Amino acid sequence: MSKFQENFCEHLKKRDIPVSKLASRLKSNKSTLWNWSIGVRPQSIDTLKKIADFFEVEFYEFLFGMPDPHSKKENEDNAPIKIELTIRRQ
Repeated sequence: MSKFQENFCEHLKKRDIPVSKLASRLKSNKSTLWNWSIGVRPQSIDTLKKIADFFEVEFYEFLFGMPDPHSKKENEDNAPIKIELTIRRQ
């Protein structure tokens, strides 16, 4: 099972939404989404983005199952700390 297939099925299960209902809500092809759930590779980036938005998940995380390592949001905690030094002469 690919990471994408695993993530896709996990999100369907969490939301308790069948593929047919998701396809209807997103006005997407039901057979395409069904194929994704059984392991066929996705072809449409636009549909993938719609689904990631629907599940309220970042696109990269939806595809790969982990936060985008290049995301500024992810790197905010690792931002440099500003340190000011004052040197006093004696």
